Amino acid sequence: MMDRSNEILFEVTDNALLVANGGRPFSRKGVISVCASHLSDKQLDRVTDHFDACDKQLIRAIRCNELDHYKDPNRVTSDSNIEHETVHDYGGRFVWELLQNADDAMGEGRLSDVLIGSKGLGFKAVLEITDEPEIHSGPFHFLFSSTKTRKLLKKKKLYNNPPTLTFRIPHECEPNKRIKELLSSGYTTVVRLPFRDKATAGVIIDRLCGLDPLFLLLAQELSCVRICTEDRETVHEITQGELGLSISDVILSTRGPTRSTSTSWRRWIRSNSAPSDQDKQLTVAVCFPLTEQGDAVPHGADVPFHVFYPTEEASGVLALIHASFDLEHNRKHVRKGQHDDAIRREFCKLFQDVLKHVPARTALESFGEIVYEDGNSPLRHLQKDIWDTLCQTPFVPVIGGDRVRPGEVQLWNDRLGHVLRDDTNEVRKACLLVPELQDLADILKRFGAKYIKKEDYIRLLSYCRNESPKECFESWGVLVKGGLKRIPSGYSRNHEDREYLLEGLRAVPCWWTGKEVARTLNGNLPMILVRPEDWPDWLPADSLHPRMRKVIERYETKAKKGDNGETLEIWRDLISGWILQQRGEYLYDVLLPFVSKWYSGEWKTNGWRALLQVLSWSPSRKFAEVPPLLENPNGTQREKQRAKMAKALCLPTDKGWLPAADCYAGEDWGGPPVFDRFFASVRDRGLVLPFHRWPNQIRKGTKKDQWKALLRWVGVSWEPKVRYIGVDLTRFGGYLISNQKGAP
Repeated sequence: MMDRSNEILFEVTDNALLVANGGRPFSRKGVISVCASHLSDKQLDRVTDHFDACDKQLIRAIRCNELDHYKDPNRVTSDSNIEHETVHDYGGRFVWELLQNADDAMGEGRLSDVLIGSKGLGFKAVLEITDEPEIHSGPFHFLFSSTKTRKLLKKKKLYNNPPTLTFRIPHECEPNKRIKELLSSGYTTVVRLPFRDKATAGVIIDRLCGLDPLFLLLAQELSCVRICTEDRETVHEITQGELGLSISDVILSTRGPTRSTSTSWRRWIRSNSAPSDQDKQLTVAVCFPLTEQGDAVPHGADVPFHVFYPTEEASGVLALIHASFDLEHNRKHVRKGQHDDAIRREFCKLFQDVLKHVPARTALESFGEIVYEDGNSPLRHLQKDIWDTLCQTPFVPVIGGDRVRPGEVQLWNDRLGHVLRDDTNEVRKACLLVPELQDLADILKRFGAKYIKKEDYIRLLSYCRNESPKECFESWGVLVKGGLKRIPSGYSRNHEDREYLLEGLRAVPCWWTGKEVARTLNGNLPMILVRPEDWPDWLPADSLHPRMRKVIERYETKAKKGDNGETLEIWRDLISGWILQQRGEYLYDVLLPFVSKWYSGEWKTNGWRALLQVLSWSPSRKFAEVPPLLENPNGTQREKQRAKMAKALCLPTDKGWLPAADCYAGEDWGGPPVFDRFFASVRDRGLVLPFHRWPNQIRKGTKKDQWKALLRWVGVSWEPKVRYIGVDLTRFGGYLISNQKGAP
C-alpha cells in the first residue's frame, strides 16, 4: 500500500468529484463538527461528544438529536439562513477549503491552534457544486442531502414546507466501488461531491486546471496534489531541503499529460509561540523564486497575501508573503486579532534576515514600490512595517563595497559610477549606487535618494579609473558628456563658480600620454598636443598619445557638426592654455616657466641652446617695428608676454648671464656709446655680449638682425628703461625712468 499521508487526490468522474487524502481519518468529534453550522475542526478540543452510541450508530444518533432540536419551528429556518450565508461567503473557495481540510488532517498530533482549515464551516463551500456531499472516512460513511432532509422533516411532521437545509442532518450511505478502491490504496478519507448539473463538471475542471501550486510553499503537511480529469493526470509536488534554521530551498514540480515543469524557491519561515498563549503558534514567511544560478528574484506578478492559503487581499509586493493573522470566517480577508502586534514583530525580524540574504535588486523590485494605505487592517500595518524596515535597513550596495539605507544612496547619471575606482575613501564615503542598480533610481527616489550635486560629481570624477587606454578613454568620455554639461553656460568666463568647476575637471586624470600613463590637465608638466620633431630633449613636457588625439578630434568634429556651440565653448575654455598646440604656447607656457627656475650655473651651461630655442619658436620680426618694453600690469596680452619673457630669460653679458630686463644694448648692437662706459661700473646691469663673441654654433645659420630684433622684444634696452612703480598715478603718472646708481 502506498504512503498517501501527505497527498490529496482530486478525481473528476462522469458524475462526481472525488477528493481523497491520506491524513488522519475523521474522528467522532470531527463528524460532530462537520454536521454543525457553528463548529470547526480547529475547535475539536471544545467539541463535546455526548452521544451514547457506537461509531456505526453515531450518524443515526446525530440525526435523531438534530430532529429533536427542530421541534422548535424557528430552528430549521435559522440554520437554513446561516447555511445560505456561509455558502455565499465561501463562494469560489471550495477547492481551497478541501485543500485546507486535508492539510489539517495530515497534522498528526498538532495543536488545534495550528490548524488552518475548518471542516465545519469551510466544508460548506462544496455546496457551490453539489447538493449531496458524501464523506467516507474510517468507520464513517454518510452524506448530507437537502432533498432527503426535507422528506425526513415532512415525514416526521415537523414542517409542512421546510426550507432548504443540506448540513446539520447526516444520512448513512455506502461507498461505491471506486471509493472502496481509493480507501484500500492508502487514502484514509474520500469525499464524493456529485455534480449539481452538467455545467458543474466544467467549472470544477477549470478550477482544478487553474490551480496555482504556490500554496504548497506554505502548506504545513501537504506535499502532493494529484488531479485526474478525463483520463489526464496532473501532479503538483513540493520537495524540500534545508539551508538553515529558518531558510530552505524547495522545488515545486508539475507533471502533466504533455509536459512537466519545475521551479525552485527559497523560503524564509519563522514560528514562535504567542506571548500570552504558549499553545498558539505565530508563523510568518517570505518566499522567492530562484534562478538557475540559485539567486532569489521577484515573482513575475503580484501574489495575493497568504494566511497559509491565498486570501483575496492584495499583498502589493512581488513575493509570496504569509502571516498567520486572524481571518474572517470565509477566509477571504484579514481581520483584527489578539496577536497582531506580535505577528508583525515576528515578520519584521524575518524580513530583516531576508534583506541580508537576497540581492538588493530583488528586495527593491519586490518591495520598493509597495503602497500602504491608511487603515486599521493588520495587513495595512504589515505593509507599513515592510516599508519602514526597508527604510531602516542598510542593504543597498554602494561603490566601495559598503551597504547603506535606501535613502542614504546618492544617485548619478552620465556613467559616472562606471568609471570610478572603488578603493578610495572619497568614493566610498559618497555612497554612490553601484552601476548594476542604476536602473532602479526611480524606486530609490521614493526612499529619499537624491542625485549627486554637480560639484561633487566633478570632484569624484578625479578618482576615475585610468590604468589603461580603455579606462582613460571611458573616463574621458564621462568628463566630456557628464562633466561639461555641469558647467554653467550662461556665466561669464571669469565667473568664480564656472572657473572652480572647470578647474575641477582639469584635475581629472583621464588624459593618456605618450608615456603610456594617465595624467591631469593641470599637472606639474605642461601638456602639448603633438610633440614637434625639433622638440629639445632637455625641455620636459608631456604629449597626448596618438590614440587620445584621435578621440579628441572625433569629439570636436562631431560637436561642430552638431552645432552645439555652448558645449564647444566650454570645451575650449577647459583646454585653453592647458593643451598647447602653437609655438608661441611652447615658448611662453613651456620653455619660459622651465628656464625661469635655472640658477646662474645652469644658464652658463645651457643658456645658449635655450636662446636658440627661443629664436626658433619666435616669429620673424624687424628691429624697427619692435617698440621698447614698457611695463604695464594692465597692458595687452602681448605686453604681458614680453614682460614675462624679460624676467624669465637670461642673456649673456659682460657680467655673466642676467635677466633680459636688466640688459642693455652696447655700441656693437647699435646702442649709445655712453652705455658701454656707464654700465662697465654698474654691477647689476649688463651689456649684451657683442655678437662676434657669441659661440660659432649660435652664429652659424642665423643673422645678427634676427637676434637684434629678438633682443629688443625680450626687453633689452637701446634707451633708458621705463619702470612701472605702481604709485599714485595722479601725481607721478605711474612710471619712473630708471636712474639707480645714476643709470639713465
